[in-house]
Amino acid sequence: NGAFAYLNERNITLQNLALENKVAIADLPDRIAQLQAEKKRLEKELADAKKKLALGGPGGGGAIEKEQLGSLTFASKTLDGIGAKDLRGIATDMLKEIGSGVVAIASNDEGKAAIVIAISADATAHANAAELIKLATPAVGGQGGGGRPEFAQGGGPNGADVAKALQAVKQALTNLHHKVA
Repeated sequence: NGAFAYLNERNITLQNLALENKVAIADLPDRIAQLQAEKKRLEKELADAKKKLALGGPGGGGAIEKEQLGSLTFASKTLDGIGAKDLRGIATDMLKEIGSGVVAIASNDEGKAAIVIAISADATAHANAAELIKLATPAVGGQGGGGRPEFAQGGGPNGADVAKALQAVKQALTNLHHKVA
């Protein structure tokens, strides 16, 4: 009957899972929990390694471009293969490294652009990340973005144009400096 066939199919599935994981059926929940914890640990290690690489660690992605635009320090970097989720931590670390100013990072991740702008608290009197991201995203085919005066992110479908997005941020900060000066 149908119920017996269903239960038999479930039992075969459990047996196959137990065999594949080299544990008894009763130990499957513990094994799954162990694998999930290991996956989480490995994902964190990978994110940390990507961050180190992006910040110019061993075999790293090169130096951070840093320059003075009037009273603001502007640091920028283009990256490859770093997802939007990981850019936030990289931007925070870059901001700590420069101390005060504006950080803009953009990544081409599988053809899609991700952009993050972080601004130190003292520099928000001169620049607004939410406004800057709205100027950067059109360069990568995006529309706007969002955030707060000290942190904003956005993106678009044209990952190959991330350098243009950073150039738009730099140009806006340069124009802002000329208006203030």
